[in-house]
Formats: sequence, C-alpha cells, structure tokens
Amino acid sequence: MTSVFAAVSFIETVQGNTSLSEIAMYKHEYDEFVYYKFKAFVSVDNQHMINKIEIMLLIGRFVLENSKLNVSNNDVTILQAINLDLKTIENEPTVYDLPVTLLFGYYLAPCKSSEISKDKPLHFTLKRRGYNSITSNYLMIEIDCAFDAGTARHAGIPTAIENKAILSVCGELYKGNNMMHIIASDIE
Repeated sequence: MTSVFAAVSFIETVQGNTSLSEIAMYKHEYDEFVYYKFKAFVSVDNQHMINKIEIMLLIGRFVLENSKLNVSNNDVTILQAINLDLKTIENEPTVYDLPVTLLFGYYLAPCKSSEISKDKPLHFTLKRRGYNSITSNYLMIEIDCAFDAGTARHAGIPTAIENKAILSVCGELYKGNNMMHIIASDIE
C-alpha cells in the first residue's frame, strides 16, 4: 500500500447502497474543521456500515490531485471504519464533540529530486504515479515531507535523498496552502 490516511472524523452525509459516497470532517484546531469526501464499499455482512452523524476513526488510502485533497473528488477510499461511541451531552454527537486530531499519513515513493531545502526543518518531495481506484485514473502525486535533520534518527536521510532512494515516510498529514505535507516522525 503506497498511502495511508487515518483521522477521527464526523460523518456529515451518507448516500448510496453498495458503495457509500460521503462527506466527513476532522477538527484541525479548536474551531477549524477540514472537510473531505470519501468513498466506502459496503461488505456483504454490513460490517463496515457508516452512518450519518457519527464520530468514527476512518482509515483508508488517499489520492492527491494537484497536490491537494480535493473535496469535490472521492480522495479517500475507506478500508476500515471504527465507531468510537463517544459519550456526548446530547443524544447525537455534533461537530463540536470532535476532539482536535492530528491527521496521520503514510506515503511510499521515490524522491522527486535531490534538492533539499536549507530551511529549518529540512524538506524534500516524493513523487509517484498513482492509481485512483474510484475514478479509474492515473495521476502524478507529489507530497512534500519535512523532517528534523538535527536528530540522529534522520542523519542518513540527506544521502538517501541525493541518491533518489525510495522512501517510506509517516507522520502528521498537514494541509498547507498549496499542497499536502507530511511532517515526518519516521523515515525509512
């Protein structure tokens, strides 16, 4: 698997029978919500049923178009949906019951170039051709990865980047102004 997405999310809308097309959101900061559209497939025994107005942990694959998660497309294909059954003041949860959540991302791809920004933190770009199983299209997907070069854990990363190695990066998936970023906690 080349990309993984995980977020505690509020399910806003649900539509469909065999495949569910939905809009969800996660809480990035106290009063800042990020919306995204995702698709989930219903299993024969309905184990992965996702209902409207629930708070769930959603785990799936993500596809970036123009280096952004785009609300108008089904950018996240859900592999696992776990109902958190949070206790709330009201009978049904609201978006304000969502905890502030870091969006987790994992990405595996070759380095786009050997250029490393000299800014703190250091960063590089991974680029690969990806297949969006929902739209049946191939896309060139780029994601910027930032890391702390001051730690011993990341000492060999600049050499690997210069050699255009294939890297797996995991950490906080951050929605920047122009593109998605992974603030790396682990790079291999």
